[in-house]
Amino acid sequence: LSSHRQGLSTLVATGTGSGKTECFAYPVLDHCARARKAGEGGVKALVIYPMNALANSQLGEIKKFVDDAGLPPHLRPTVARYTGQESEIERQQISRDKPDILLTNFMMLELLMTRQEKLDRAVIENAQGLDFLVLDELHTYRGRQGADVAMLVRRVKQRLTPSKDLICIGTSATMSSSPDELERAAAVAEVATKLFGQPISAGSIIDEALDRATSHAIKAETLGEPLRQAVLQPLAPALSD
Repeated sequence: LSSHRQGLSTLVATGTGSGKTECFAYPVLDHCARARKAGEGGVKALVIYPMNALANSQLGEIKKFVDDAGLPPHLRPTVARYTGQESEIERQQISRDKPDILLTNFMMLELLMTRQEKLDRAVIENAQGLDFLVLDELHTYRGRQGADVAMLVRRVKQRLTPSKDLICIGTSATMSSSPDELERAAAVAEVATKLFGQPISAGSIIDEALDRATSHAIKAETLGEPLRQAVLQPLAPALSD
């Protein structure tokens, strides 16, 4: 949260179920609530997903975070999905209401950037002065698709935030297999820098390390005989964890 208040871009590269969504949702929602208090309107965060299924599930999650925050109605951040699944009425409402957070996919964002239809042009223009750009599942953008998304990000920045630095956030499964933490962070930072088109340092990479729950004295190479003896012996009347 403090990093994003300082305007620093970050990338969260941790395992499944580790709370990556919370890492970007809480700072973005905090920013949106403060902006509402200051009377600032318009789309403040674009969250880009590689698949509609992810956008659909995350829409419910982020709305739940808003509900759980207990904010008064005038400070509650609004969130909407614009992925091509919406009806004409829903699209018009999104264009009119200017949600604080807009969830989309990279293909729809490409269309929003290039279509000449009045409704779609209004949706993207509502994001002028954007503050956050989030790329979810960053590890899926490889090869030609990765290059396409990197170019799209640069065009979004040029169109929506030409005179200020955009806070970019990426979430990803582990992107490097190096056993060394610093090497791992440097490799991930290099990929993030290429995708977002702006410097992201190794210090801005949020990684995870698993803390072993069993005794560090137990090693696979010396466990064979004690394990064999434990199996051969009858069970003790009282067993510890």
